[in-house]
Amino acid sequence: MIDPVRDPRGAAWEQRLRRPVIAAALLALPAVGLYVIADGGWPAVLAVVLSWLVWLVFAAEAAIMLRVTRDKLLWAKGHWLSLVIVAASFPLLVELAKGLLAARAVNTVFAARVLQALYFVKLAKVAKSIWILHKKLDGRARLAVGAVSLAAVPIGYLIIGRALES
Repeated sequence: MIDPVRDPRGAAWEQRLRRPVIAAALLALPAVGLYVIADGGWPAVLAVVLSWLVWLVFAAEAAIMLRVTRDKLLWAKGHWLSLVIVAASFPLLVELAKGLLAARAVNTVFAARVLQALYFVKLAKVAKSIWILHKKLDGRARLAVGAVSLAAVPIGYLIIGRALES
């Protein structure tokens, strides 16, 4: 958390972004799960829409905080993993890798490895969401994080299985 005495503007923005980030973290789990199990139709469309929504919230948080915090480098160092996950979980990357693989525009082994890495990034996104929920919630809400964590186990299993199939 940002110290409100040392950086009142950064602390105020961190507080403003708290609810949208928590909502995005809650949406990330069903979005990733739906993305992995949906084979087409409206579930696949919903998965893509949710993925974009979650990514936009996380990306907006990173952009805003990097803009408003007094010590940008300190904020970036404290949130480096989040920044990597935001950069690597850009929703078009998986679709681009799948398209290149289908078009045989790149080496099949290379594309499959990239696709595997992107699926593991999705798993990291789930872990990041659980971490955000654990960090930003308190009291009874933390019990919900435990339930969400248990729900994430089968999602992680599906993601790993999908990555290994590639």
